[in-house]
Amino acid sequence: MNCEYEIKDNSGVSDYNRVKTVFFRNLGIVPIKSDGQIEMLSFEEGASSQDKTPDSDFPFVEHPLNSEAAKIFAKPEFLKNYFENEGFETHTPRRIVNRDGSTLFISAGVQRLERIYMNEEPVPSRGIYVAQPVFRTQYVGQAGEGFSSSFVNVCIESVNKGVETHFQNLQKIFTLFDNLGLDRKGFQFISDQQESVWGEHKHVQKRVKIFFQGLEIGDAILIEGFPQKTRESLEISDIGLGYERIKWILKGGSYWGDTIDASQENHTHNTKDAIKTLTLLAGSGVVPHYKNHGYRFRLLSKKLVEELTTGESRVGINDLFSYYYKYWNGWTNLEVAENISLQRIQDENVRNFNNELISRLKIFYEGVDVDINRPTNQLVKLLRGTPADSNKVQGIINDMGGQLL
Repeated sequence: MNCEYEIKDNSGVSDYNRVKTVFFRNLGIVPIKSDGQIEMLSFEEGASSQDKTPDSDFPFVEHPLNSEAAKIFAKPEFLKNYFENEGFETHTPRRIVNRDGSTLFISAGVQRLERIYMNEEPVPSRGIYVAQPVFRTQYVGQAGEGFSSSFVNVCIESVNKGVETHFQNLQKIFTLFDNLGLDRKGFQFISDQQESVWGEHKHVQKRVKIFFQGLEIGDAILIEGFPQKTRESLEISDIGLGYERIKWILKGGSYWGDTIDASQENHTHNTKDAIKTLTLLAGSGVVPHYKNHGYRFRLLSKKLVEELTTGESRVGINDLFSYYYKYWNGWTNLEVAENISLQRIQDENVRNFNNELISRLKIFYEGVDVDINRPTNQLVKLLRGTPADSNKVQGIINDMGGQLL
């Protein structure tokens, strides 16, 4: 169903709360709970349940919404074409490494505008669409169903276009949801307001969080009063969606169920997440280091090696790297070739494997500090010149699942 939701208010008042109320009313969405600061809203036919809240029980896991739409949605050009037809200008995503911004990595699609709101570059005349790969370090080692440290943040952004345009843009998001077959009865919303600080820039964010069958899939934020030094403060409409979560809703099953064959089904969520994010970093030119960007590369590799040395299957690991390289390259042009990216990851994995081997040996021996930056078979040869017994060394390697290839 393709519906147009007109925003009309005969009073002529265009303040945020009034336009928001009209927008939701036209959608058939009504408030079901409010404490004066946070408002929860739902489709009117479901509003009788006053304690209805987003939760972790997702019906779409067993009952996919639209597996055919999932196949179309999986193609990056689908979203690009849709938003261009809606009048947005497609911008290429930024590199994941944020060389001149306030964060180490790009963690949200709105950072495509960072030079505009932080460096006061010219304001774009049109709304923009960007599918931005992001990396959120707080999820390293915390992957699960619906949670990953790297994902695609699909965003539409407008600057200084007003409250009406903000909600008209959100209306276009719901037309997209209609086209994908997402029944409005499955939606819930939480509306709130908060003060925020980006760098030294204090501003107000008026936010609508969007849930489908209990899963948060995006938000619409109107940023008011973003301070500028040489011009008037900015108003930014930032509407972002979690691409992988919407695809999960459409296809059902596991959030991590897109990998290439059944051999990957035995891998833990953290293994898949580490490989997915490492591939993005390596393909984007990040190299292992003891600080900043390279430290996060090193941390992810360490987490992966922990999985691979504690019983995790190693079958199909290199195929997973290849799969995710092609996945990311479909959204952004990775600057480092696949074979070089994979080699950097493998070398760092071996380094972390060697480091763990030495740590275990130190429980039994002193004087086993040797250079770990080499293949494990060469490390084993160096250990022959230390007090470590060769049988003990091999026994620990076996306990760790054998050498990494």
